[in-house]
Amino acid sequence: MSRAFVDERDDGFLDDDIPQQRFPLGDGVRNYMTPEGAAREKDELDRLVNGVRPGLSAGISRSVSGNEGAEKEDLAAMRRKLRETDRRIAYLTRMVDRLEVVHPTKNPDRVLFGTTVTVVLNKDKRRQFRIVGIDEADPAGGAISWISPVAKALLGAVEGQTVTFRGPDGETKMTVVAVT
Repeated sequence: MSRAFVDERDDGFLDDDIPQQRFPLGDGVRNYMTPEGAAREKDELDRLVNGVRPGLSAGISRSVSGNEGAEKEDLAAMRRKLRETDRRIAYLTRMVDRLEVVHPTKNPDRVLFGTTVTVVLNKDKRRQFRIVGIDEADPAGGAISWISPVAKALLGAVEGQTVTFRGPDGETKMTVVAVT
C-alpha cells in the first residue's frame, strides 16, 4: 500500500531532536588507541551493525506492516532509536577507518601514549593518569585523551620534570613522580 493512504506522517520523526555526534579529529588525523580500546570500539561497531540495527529495522517493519499493533509512541521510539543507532554507526565507522593501534612501551623512561603517569599537582595533590585514545577517555577514572591539555603537557616528560598546562582554573604545575 502506498504511504499516501496511511495516516502516518514523518514530521514527528525529525532528526533535530537527536544531538549530532561530534567528530573529534581533523582531516588526516589518526585515531590512536590502545589495543584494548580498539577491540572495544570494533566490537561495538560489529554489535550495532549486525545485531542492534537489523533488530530495530525488523521491529519497525513489522509495526508498519500491521503484523504488530504498535502504538504511535512505540513506533516513534523505535524510529528514534534507529536514527541514534545509525548516527553511532556512522561515527564509529569513521573512527575505525582512522584507527591506529599503539602498543604501550614496556618500561618507558618518559610519558608516552598508553603509559600511566603519577604526578603531584601544585606541590600538594597526587594524581594518576593513563594517556589513552579519544573514545577510551574516562577522566573520572584517570584515563585521559592524548589530545587533552593535561596529556599534551605530560607527553615526553620524564620523572622529576615539572610541566605546566593551562586549564579552566588557570595555569597548573605538575611534577612527574612515576612513569609506568
